[in-house]
Amino acid sequence: MPTWRRATRRTRFSGTSGCWPSGGARRRPYLAEQCCADSEQVFGPDHADTLARMANLAQLYYAAGRVGDAGAVLRQTALRCEQTLPPGHPLTMAVNQSLQNVMGRA
Repeated sequence: MPTWRRATRRTRFSGTSGCWPSGGARRRPYLAEQCCADSEQVFGPDHADTLARMANLAQLYYAAGRVGDAGAVLRQTALRCEQTLPPGHPLTMAVNQSLQNVMGRA
């Protein structure tokens, strides 16, 4: 992979984690979607970093009022977490809690 592509992905990965305090609300989910796509390509769909980014995307959807999208992403993430991470993993527990919260408000 060319160096500039790695640098672009690295910048995008770090840019979405810090997009809560700044940036437009419309751009945040787009950046997080791109970050998830890049993470899936680089690490694979079941890697813990990819799953964490998917959970963050769901939080951005929820904050933007896209509760249905947030629930769908969280369901997919919860399933992947339970299939790939060890029982009681903190990410699995956090995703399941977020899913319960979103489904309770849907």
